[in-house]
Amino acid sequence: MESTAATNTPESTAATKAAAGSTAAVEGASAGPAGAEGAAAPAIELAELRRQFGDLPALSGVSLTLPAGQSLAVLGQNGSGKSTLLRILAGLLRPSGGAVSVLGCSLPKETYGLRGRVGYLGHEPLLYRDLTPRENLALVAALYGIEAERRIDELLEAVRMSHRADDRVAAAACQGEFYQFSASPH
Repeated sequence: MESTAATNTPESTAATKAAAGSTAAVEGASAGPAGAEGAAAPAIELAELRRQFGDLPALSGVSLTLPAGQSLAVLGQNGSGKSTLLRILAGLLRPSGGAVSVLGCSLPKETYGLRGRVGYLGHEPLLYRDLTPRENLALVAALYGIEAERRIDELLEAVRMSHRADDRVAAAACQGEFYQFSASPH
């Protein structure tokens, strides 16, 4: 497997950011249409990607093509846009401009096509702190139209969280257990 590294250099107008510890995973072959020669579509294509938070640019003119089967390392200083880039690639954040394609899905319009194929694990867990782990899983299942009551119990057992399944996330987050819960494989 080949690797591609994206770094933020002073000469580059493209800023890339993902705080240390963030990970984005793209699974499977590209779902996009094959090219004229039958080659798979690139796993990731970015053209002049921009993202601003108010007047503050986080990404400015990021362009790259990552062929299917290659890896991408996103490196840069704190605040350089790495997490923002990874969140956009996972379909969790809308770009301010430019073109984004992941596994043949044009983002943000076709984000639904990435569900179940792309994952993002950042440095902050994406749990509702006022809900329990059981309620967090039930909410996500309901949003995807999944009847998952029995499966929720299986998942909680698999990540050794059954004993805390009905405790609010906020009550135990300082103990680090729910960070384990949010980072566990499904």
